[in-house]
Amino acid sequence: MVAIGFLDNSVFPAVFAITLAQVLLEMSFIGGYIFSIFEMAPKFAGTLTALMNTFGLLAGFLSPALVSHLTPNGTREEWLLIFYISAGICAFGGVFYLLFGSSELQPWAGVADTRSGTPVIDERELKLLKIKLINGESNINGEVVKN
Repeated sequence: MVAIGFLDNSVFPAVFAITLAQVLLEMSFIGGYIFSIFEMAPKFAGTLTALMNTFGLLAGFLSPALVSHLTPNGTREEWLLIFYISAGICAFGGVFYLLFGSSELQPWAGVADTRSGTPVIDERELKLLKIKLINGESNINGEVVKN
């Protein structure tokens, strides 16, 4: 997104840069948070996805008002500020996850064994859930998809 500020006024390079930024952003989402949910709490993947999407989509709800406030004249400099803010938010989220994020199975994430207190789900079951999701054999809740 920051590269758009260095492009000339032609449409094709700008559209190409925005499309490339969106593709790279989607690749990080698919390779990142989708599988983190299954690793952290496979039995609550649907609930966690709903919560994450709810808070994540707040930006989509609030951004039109912010953009209209920050771009009253629609000049290039005003729009560059919007792109810089977007890039900063993405960078902050990525760095925050790298520093503080974890994909380890959470103790609250499953039914615990009453004797030892350890989660019942094991690494093998977790890998099978991931493979079924990738192959399209199950949905994000681990339910079998009928073809």
